[in-house]
Amino acid sequence: YVEEIRAELQERIDKRGNIAQIQKLELMMENTYDLCAEMPLILDKLGLETAYPPGQETMSGIYGPGTATPHQAPHVRPSASFRPLVYPIQNMWGASCLCLMTLGLAGWQTATLTLGEEEMVTEMDN
Repeated sequence: YVEEIRAELQERIDKRGNIAQIQKLELMMENTYDLCAEMPLILDKLGLETAYPPGQETMSGIYGPGTATPHQAPHVRPSASFRPLVYPIQNMWGASCLCLMTLGLAGWQTATLTLGEEEMVTEMDN
C-alpha cells in the first residue's frame, strides 16, 4: 500500500503542484513568442511602425519627451532542464546508533538523495 499511496501523492503533486505550474507558464511563454513573431506582420498590415525597440519619436509621442528606449532584449530562453543526480546522505552516527541499539536487528541503514529533473527524492534502506 505504501507504494500505491506514494504514487498517488506524486501524481497529485505533478498535476496541481509547481511542476504543472511551470509547464503552464512555459506554454504561455511559447504562445507569447508565437504572437511576437506574428506581430510585425500585423503591424505592417495596419501601417504601423514595426521596429523594436521603437524609435525615439514614437516613444516621446507616447510617453512624453526624454523617455529612454529599452536597451535590453527580453528573456527568451526556456527554463533549464537538469540531469538526475544521486548523492549518498549517510548519517554515520545515526546508522551506527540504530544498529547498536537494536543489537543488529535493524541492520545498517543507508540513505540516498536523488535530484530528478523536477523533484527531489530521499530514500532510506536497511
